[in-house]
Amino acid sequence: MSTARVVNTTWNGGAVRYIEADLDAISVNAIPSTVMASGLYGVNGTFFSGTTLLGVAVQRISNGQASGIRSTSEETASACSKITKRGVMYHIQSGSTSTVKVDVVKNFLDSPGTTRTNVKWAIGGYSLHLGKTYGSGDSNFDAYYTEINGDGDPSLCTAAKDNSENAYRLEPKNNRQRTAIGYKNGKIYLAVFAGSNAWEVRRFLKSNLGCTLGIMLDGGGSSQMRYRFNPNGTDTTWDPSNSSRSVYNMVAVKASTWS
Repeated sequence: MSTARVVNTTWNGGAVRYIEADLDAISVNAIPSTVMASGLYGVNGTFFSGTTLLGVAVQRISNGQASGIRSTSEETASACSKITKRGVMYHIQSGSTSTVKVDVVKNFLDSPGTTRTNVKWAIGGYSLHLGKTYGSGDSNFDAYYTEINGDGDPSLCTAAKDNSENAYRLEPKNNRQRTAIGYKNGKIYLAVFAGSNAWEVRRFLKSNLGCTLGIMLDGGGSSQMRYRFNPNGTDTTWDPSNSSRSVYNMVAVKASTWS
């Protein structure tokens, strides 16, 4: 039996909704269009261009092997003629033992100890580096932005650096719709923000929810959520940008009960 619940709250003056679910309820799925029309509960997944996924999106299939949910979703794709690493969250399952980890990689098999047989799912975005401390009191947001973005203008392709975790075109300092996935003590947290920057997303997962691992997924018009508000309630959707953008992949919650 797996459970899930949804919480409506605010952070830094903006609306936030998050799903808290048991780890075993989570999967990574290909979808034909939007999260709202998917028939599944959960949030949008990794970045894409057209129908091609630009980041890692992997799920174990019926033959017991993990593979990309779309043909190009095992490796971070190039942009501006450069390939950059991305933060990837993994659910590793070996026998009855489950662990979750985050690593910054190009291909999902680049993470040490990762194999096609022990990965249950993996989803990529930008690492929030929740286990690190940036400056006194973990308050130096500029140091965090430099780590994920380098020193260049994040809106310019020329700022991208080969073999780095570079958030070009993500505009991490800007307030916009955001989606994130976090982990704590056997629970996954899927959060959508009506308007936030990457640092405040990090603070919410780390300081407010107490997550020990987390990454930021695609955002802007891609930030979407579908959930069941309570056991007897109707299905509810949230598209804070009102764009109805097709996203083609999502992190799904297949819980036995919603509380």
